Amino acid sequence: MMSTALTHWCRNCTAHLSLNQIRHFTPAHTSSSGKSEVYLCPTCSSYDVDPLLPVPEDQTDPQVHHCTVIFRVTGPRAATSHFLNDLCTKYPGDHAEIIAMQMGNALESER
Repeated sequence: MMSTALTHWCRNCTAHLSLNQIRHFTPAHTSSSGKSEVYLCPTCSSYDVDPLLPVPEDQTDPQVHHCTVIFRVTGPRAATSHFLNDLCTKYPGDHAEIIAMQMGNALESER
C-alpha cells in the first residue's frame, strides 16, 4: 500500500500532497537509468513542488502539540465567511493560524 502522508506542497497553488500524487518519471537520455524523476502538482500542473520540512524532535517543546485540521465548508461563500467568523468568536486569543485556504473541493482527487 502506498503512503498517503502529506510530504510536499505546491508553491503555485499551495496544495499539500503526498509523494505518490506528485512523482512522475520522464525519459532522460543523460540519466544512467534512462529516466528522470520530476514532481508535478496534479492540481495546477506546476513543477514548483517542494518537500515539507520536518521539525527536528530536539527543537520542539514537549508541552506543545501541533494539530493540522482541514475543514470542508459547503455552500455559498457566505457560509465560509460565517464559519471562520464563528471560529474567531468562539476561540478568541488562541494561537491558531490559517496556513492556507483553497476554494473548491481540494480533496476531491483523493477519493
